[in-house]
Amino acid sequence: MVGKIVTVILIAGALFVGLFLVVREVNAPDEHPWIDVAPSGESPPRTAANIPEVTADISPEISAFFVQVLGNGLMTALFFSALGLSAFHRRRARAERAFDPKAPLRDGAAVIFGEVECPPGHEGPVVLLEIQQQGTQQTRKGNTSHQWREVDREVRVSPFIVRCDDGTRVQVEPNDHVVIEDDLVVLVQDGRTSRARRAVISAGDRVHITGELRGASKPGAREDGYRGGGRGPVLSPPRRDRMVISKEPPGETAEGRARFHGKWAIAFAICFAVLAGAVLPTYELLAFDGKVVMAEVTGQRTWQEWVKPKNQPSRLVRHDSVRARIPARDGAFTTVDDDCNAAIYACVERRECTHLPFVVASHAPSVHQLGTRPTLGTGRFILLFVLAVLLGSFYPLMTIASRPWYLEKKLHESGSGPLVASKA
Repeated sequence: MVGKIVTVILIAGALFVGLFLVVREVNAPDEHPWIDVAPSGESPPRTAANIPEVTADISPEISAFFVQVLGNGLMTALFFSALGLSAFHRRRARAERAFDPKAPLRDGAAVIFGEVECPPGHEGPVVLLEIQQQGTQQTRKGNTSHQWREVDREVRVSPFIVRCDDGTRVQVEPNDHVVIEDDLVVLVQDGRTSRARRAVISAGDRVHITGELRGASKPGAREDGYRGGGRGPVLSPPRRDRMVISKEPPGETAEGRARFHGKWAIAFAICFAVLAGAVLPTYELLAFDGKVVMAEVTGQRTWQEWVKPKNQPSRLVRHDSVRARIPARDGAFTTVDDDCNAAIYACVERRECTHLPFVVASHAPSVHQLGTRPTLGTGRFILLFVLAVLLGSFYPLMTIASRPWYLEKKLHESGSGPLVASKA
């Protein structure tokens, strides 16, 4: 729960900062007047050689890499990964639920359903898993948190009987690698820093067990082989997997994992739509629909603003812009403008650059940028980078953190509050 809250806070903070920078970037100062530049009408147009066309702080190459790899590529990969994992677990849940408890048993991979019975003379649980944990507590800035870490694990198993719904008794022979799908309970908490947690399978428990079944096809397999001196069907651990003994309804764990990844797939789809439609619309549109047009310069302007970098004194930063026009189909002109660097501004001021290249969207000329390829502004670059890092790291971390305890190799738990007040 704490991890989810932290995730939401970090993503919300990144969106706020990034969108703040984007808004600043979009709302360029309009109060600074333009200096008109008379169109030259020259043909062919004159452009300054060896003057960088890139106006933004981020180059077209870096912009393309971050948008295509960290934006479109990563978001698409995360979406299809979550969607694929959701479909995988959903198919697994359907397969587990498809087993009919009353269906005849067959040799091979099998799932048996029934009630646990202890063999004669056995007392206590037939399967016991006990985990020893060591606790630590931390207090930072007035907030107390704790963590329980697994230091030892003990598994005790004994052969037992499962009486199926059709009356067949199956002898189950688990090993030390058995998986118990059930809630853990606190057995004992010794003082402040240690405790034991336990999961058990006992007589009378209603379970379903996955394993490798043999002897089910023999004549008389349904007879009470164990108690009658014969040998009925035997369920052993699978050859390449672990035996699973579950008290949960079939498919419940897989269905929960399917819902988890399905929600992440929806979240990635929403993030991708927001990214393309609200954060990177200009870049995406120019990348797919843009064309390079030589626009005739008609104006320029410059202004300064105070900037306070972190841990540095305030300083004045100069901004330059140019305005130009491109012929429209009806014989009129479409006006375009964008920020530029000092070299281009000086070139226009000296009347050496009468035309400049603009990337213009073919079907929406109002969307344009100075240069021959679209670029990212600083605010959008920061937002894209932060989102890529957050989503690319938190999804795997949350996938691991949200798994049930019996899917973990080591049981480590954390929470808020003091150690002595923690509950299982």
